[in-house]
Amino acid sequence: MTAATYPTTAWEPIAPEQAGLNPDGIARIKTWLDERVENRKYRFALIKDGRLVADWNHDLEGSQNIGVASTWKSMLSNVLGMAVAEGKLPSA
Repeated sequence: MTAATYPTTAWEPIAPEQAGLNPDGIARIKTWLDERVENRKYRFALIKDGRLVADWNHDLEGSQNIGVASTWKSMLSNVLGMAVAEGKLPSA
């Protein structure tokens, strides 16, 4: 297992291959997502071991803010589930 790294002001980028991921698979994910969002805006980041593997903006400038209020519940549920599964938090 490699030590994770986390950003101070920016994520450290890493190539998919260096992260142990298939670059063609990452490209297919982006294509799949772009085909489904049509004219909607999105921002996507793929982080592996604390490093930035992919960072995509669709119909957005890099610094433009978008509302994410309703997504926080889903993201928090996923993170908590992963922490419980990895034994980092006891289940209730």
